[in-house]
Amino acid sequence: MTTTSTSGGVYRAVAVGGLLALTASYVVVLHDLATVVGDSGLLFPVVVASLVSGVALSRVVGERTAVLLGAGLAAGGYAYYLVVTPGGLDVLITATDRIVSDAIAMLTGYSILRMTKAHVWSLGFAPAPVFLSWFLLARRRYVLSVTAGGIALLVLVLTGDAGTIPTLVGVVGAVTVVGFGELERRGGTLIQADVLIVLVVLMAVSSLWLPAVGGDGNKPLFLVPGGGGGAGGLAESTDRMTIQGETELSTEVRFTVESDRSEYWRVATYDRFTGREWIRSGTSADLDGQLSGPPGESVTVEQRVEVKTAMRAIPAAAEPVSLRGNARSPARVTAQGGLMTNSPLSPGDSYMVQSEVVTASPGELRNAGTDYPNRISSRDYTQLPDDTPDRVGERTSEIVEGLDNPYDKAIAIERYLERNNEYSLEIERPDGNIADKFLFEMDEGYCTYYATTMTVMLREEGIPARMVTGYTPGQQVEDDTYVVRGVDAHAWVEVYFPDHGWVRFDPTPSAERSDAERDTVQEARENDADGVDTEQSQGEPLRQTTTTDTPSTASSIERANRSRYAVSPDSARDENLPQLGGIDGTTGNSVNRTDASSSESTTADPSASGDDDGSPVPELPPPETMAWSLFLGLGLVAGAHRTGLTEKAYGVVRLYWQGSRGTPEEDVERAVERLDALLADEYRPRRPGETRREYIDALSLAGLDDRAERVVRIHERARYADGVPRDEAETAIRLVDSLVRERTRVVGKYVRS
Repeated sequence: MTTTSTSGGVYRAVAVGGLLALTASYVVVLHDLATVVGDSGLLFPVVVASLVSGVALSRVVGERTAVLLGAGLAAGGYAYYLVVTPGGLDVLITATDRIVSDAIAMLTGYSILRMTKAHVWSLGFAPAPVFLSWFLLARRRYVLSVTAGGIALLVLVLTGDAGTIPTLVGVVGAVTVVGFGELERRGGTLIQADVLIVLVVLMAVSSLWLPAVGGDGNKPLFLVPGGGGGAGGLAESTDRMTIQGETELSTEVRFTVESDRSEYWRVATYDRFTGREWIRSGTSADLDGQLSGPPGESVTVEQRVEVKTAMRAIPAAAEPVSLRGNARSPARVTAQGGLMTNSPLSPGDSYMVQSEVVTASPGELRNAGTDYPNRISSRDYTQLPDDTPDRVGERTSEIVEGLDNPYDKAIAIERYLERNNEYSLEIERPDGNIADKFLFEMDEGYCTYYATTMTVMLREEGIPARMVTGYTPGQQVEDDTYVVRGVDAHAWVEVYFPDHGWVRFDPTPSAERSDAERDTVQEARENDADGVDTEQSQGEPLRQTTTTDTPSTASSIERANRSRYAVSPDSARDENLPQLGGIDGTTGNSVNRTDASSSESTTADPSASGDDDGSPVPELPPPETMAWSLFLGLGLVAGAHRTGLTEKAYGVVRLYWQGSRGTPEEDVERAVERLDALLADEYRPRRPGETRREYIDALSLAGLDDRAERVVRIHERARYADGVPRDEAETAIRLVDSLVRERTRVVGKYVRS
């Protein structure tokens, strides 16, 4: 009884550990979501309180009451999210269909990170599954306990927010709870442990394909119109933009633009930064009539765009206010006020778009103040991940020291990045926070690194800023016509100024980027690559195209000189700031840069070391690969044990391997055991009570030759007489070796032939 009780206690402890793993798997994901938005401090206290409450109430209330309490916690958490979210209360009262639609969208790939208040959602979601799963575990309802926690993890898997490792940990924890919990309830034994291990591995491996069950994360299903695209890069209007390492841009013509002004053609804006990618939060809506333009003075820019290669974007100068043509019907409006399309535009499609471009002067922007309207402050364009290293803010403070307005600070940061990092497409993406790594540990990068870092630095100063992707003007072929290729894809920054609107800043060094683009297109032309030119651009020189001046191009250099990081006056280009991010044609008087076409990766090749007195150390596989290998190996071993393969493998090893030499008597004992295994496999096992001599005599009638008898006689002398000399022991080993070679199926047939 004591042994059974002890085993039950061990099983229950293991089941508790399994539920801890399951709980941690989804709580860690929720914590990461809250950390991205910048406020994760309350989550762990709420989780601990829910866990303790569940265990404590398991002795007081019944299961039905607990389920009602859990449902109340879930409903209350979601109501809390809606109340805190701008406009959420109206949805709660009047738009039940929207709630159902959003729930289905989440289960088909709509990431929690796209929600306006993702940290509030995480805080409201956690209590119910934690409370119920621990309440049910305390009452030994193991399957129901795993169901409560498993549903929470499943939701995060289906939204695409739970990665491989949390999913794997959760599945292993769930199976552990059920397996060892049921062993504790039913008095099972550890003999059944190999079954549990095989089950864990099978479920864990199958869980890797679970996100596919929920649908395509790039196309969540919205019953009520509203939603967006999926993940992409600079050239598409998508909801997520992961910052990549080394990249190569296409030389194909994407579209042409007829416009009386040279502008950047905006494709997408992103407001939420995770540390490694940008996310466009919120949902989209049908384009219905006019869009609102900037609040201040602007100039109207008419554009006619003709699509040359299929694309999922509606490029337009900022800010677009009206749209006509082929792009009108699939067009939607993002929560940030930009244009997007749910279906690709085809070659030959064309559309007309009217934009209102901000024309405020540097002086007006410098005096704009910081009284931001609610529609800007509510979207939290100053969001940063909670784990952003402090040194980013500290360096930003040093750069903008002495500057007292957002405009001057933006100019100082823009100039600092342009002058202190070189342009290159051949880089390796670093681990950790991209902005931190680019600011402190990388010497080179391309536009997404520059724009990301500037946006983060502005947000450190509390200045509303967002990441923007699209295209630079392209190749001007006539007075008002521009040919835009894939190599013109670009990223920049927009900063909001009260009473004026969003203003473009571009910290990427323009000359190096322009040279790299021009060299790439020229090489494609020389190689007769397809799609490099239109009829208008065929044979035309690749002239540099400048954009119409923006307010960020006309500030005095004296502002930068007030910063300890400013360049010296004799390295300045002139009395005005450069045409930042445009192709301004300036040469010779900026700080030296390595030509982008020959830039090298920031990660050195270990084999290229000057030390040639040893071989390079082989690189270990990624930790995740090693963990999976060990985990799958454990499952294979357990499966082999359950199916008897390990015993068969051990039998083969016993048959062929005599082992290291010991005393003559020990060697004879090992040889006769090998003989027993051979004869048992070929004839029959030795019966209980049957001596080896009787066994050999019986098998001799079936054709066994006298070598086996000689081995048995040597064994009898070794065991029952005064032992045997070394040469007799070696004789016994040789006799058994010859019998094994001749009589085993694979080796024997070659010996006998």
